[in-house]
Amino acid sequence: MQSGLLAAESAAKAADVDLARVETLLKKGAATPKEAEESRARAAATAAAVAGARDSLAYAVLRAPFAGTVASRPANVGDVVTPGTTLIEIEGTGGLELRATVEGGLVSDLRPGLAVVALVDGQPAPLTATLRAVSASGDPTTHRFEVRADLPAAAGLRSGLFARLLVPSPVGAPRLLVPSAAVFQRGGLHGLFVVAERTARLRWVAIGATDGPSTEIRAGIDAGERVAVEPAGLVDGAPVAEVAEAR
Repeated sequence: MQSGLLAAESAAKAADVDLARVETLLKKGAATPKEAEESRARAAATAAAVAGARDSLAYAVLRAPFAGTVASRPANVGDVVTPGTTLIEIEGTGGLELRATVEGGLVSDLRPGLAVVALVDGQPAPLTATLRAVSASGDPTTHRFEVRADLPAAAGLRSGLFARLLVPSPVGAPRLLVPSAAVFQRGGLHGLFVVAERTARLRWVAIGATDGPSTEIRAGIDAGERVAVEPAGLVDGAPVAEVAEAR
């Protein structure tokens, strides 16, 4: 493409020189108006060719519309690609976005600008995120709606981390709460042990907001089930002893 631009510029310079020569001869009566008009047309055509070559060359130069760092290079030199193929991925220096899905019963109370709590792997404390967009339609298979929230800057926060978005329950809706000490985390998942017939049964759960000594459970257990408040050292199927609370 660079050679094409050089050739177009060379032709344009030659056309401009020829046009100047013909214009001089025309003033002296040594050239006809038709010859001058043809020279002007050639100069205009070569100028348009230069502009076209520069536009084509611009497509060969990759420029990001924002400052950032290269995150990955899916395409390498020599690869054959088609239009739409990702050549390079750049991570901006601004804030990160959290994408999550919520069930249909919760989406009606969500709106852009709402402050929500985000739990991000590797972050010692919850982050306050701001909802930026709420999908107008849900997935026909899962019946869940996508939401996007802007995360504040935080040390160690980077793209690709697993995060959970805690959204408020509908006003007046019943909440299932368990002691916060009963909930533990393993490999990015939250779990607890349900006690049935003096046996601990592991359950992976979806948690909601934590309010002091209590944590909301969105899914994984049913109301009325008993949980182990001291899960340290327990494994699935382990026998447990129930201790009556002194009053």
